[in-house]
Amino acid sequence: MPPLAKPVAGPRVLQVKVLTAEDVTLQPLIKYCDKAKRHVKSSSFHGLWYVGELEIWAGFENEVGKNFAGIEWKDHPTILAYGLPSEEVSELHLYAGDHFICGEELSISGRWRKRKNLIPDYALIVEENGAPRAVGEAKTPWYHDFQALWVDIQNTKKKLVMRRALGQIGNYMIELQLKYGFLTNFDQTFFLKREIVNNEETLYCSPPVKYNASPLYGDKIFLRQSLLLLQSSVVGNESVWKTEKTSEAGIIRKKKSEKMEDAKRRVGDAVQGLDSGMDDMSHEFEGLSVEEGERRARFDPNPISDPLSRSSTLRPKRR
Repeated sequence: MPPLAKPVAGPRVLQVKVLTAEDVTLQPLIKYCDKAKRHVKSSSFHGLWYVGELEIWAGFENEVGKNFAGIEWKDHPTILAYGLPSEEVSELHLYAGDHFICGEELSISGRWRKRKNLIPDYALIVEENGAPRAVGEAKTPWYHDFQALWVDIQNTKKKLVMRRALGQIGNYMIELQLKYGFLTNFDQTFFLKREIVNNEETLYCSPPVKYNASPLYGDKIFLRQSLLLLQSSVVGNESVWKTEKTSEAGIIRKKKSEKMEDAKRRVGDAVQGLDSGMDDMSHEFEGLSVEEGERRARFDPNPISDPLSRSSTLRPKRR
């Protein structure tokens, strides 16, 4: 009797989900690999404070949802990525390029930009001429507590902690005369809208959007959806994305030889309805984790002068 033939292995079958633009927009971001020993210890906030009107962007979530629902997704059927099993990663996998170690601010800002460019400031730009339409700033999640910032803007009259956090990004938005921007520490992202109301510089700040927000967890909006709103909002003539600079009073900058306490006092004096007493000021700043730290050499001490060429394009791309 002849020996039995060895069974021939059949082709391996993988469950692959194709992802169109709509599918990708609904996906959360992947978590960074956190290495505590590599953490930078100093604050990356500059000696800048936003001292204009500061309000919560109350209708943000509804605007995000309405913008997403208003897109004719059937007109965008192109497959942009594939959802493969976690052990099967290819260049077309949605998260193929998203496994990275985060040690400092460059790791966070790099998540949003082309990885060959290591400059932390970035922008949504017009590719044809490099003109900016929106700007963003990234900070590290272990040193900059964005949930504490959200508590500050909701529950304090003066909002001094948040004003420090918004100093640099607010400065960019004012000087570039832009209406939209965002501030992220990767874990959470604030979206910003700048307007002139009654001749006053006014900044509206959204609730923080988590990096892993997903319909699977019952979240109302998601990070990619929110970025899509920002992108959609700057399409068209300058009336939809530009807000004129009307004065020099929107930002307070710490002087080179000035003590931090003196800079805080000037901030207090500049905020409408703010008491200038240092006892009150120290109470507002109690627990602030962004006290004066060493500024790393890569930062320009005068962010206003940063050339636009240092910004990177933030646009949908294949993964």
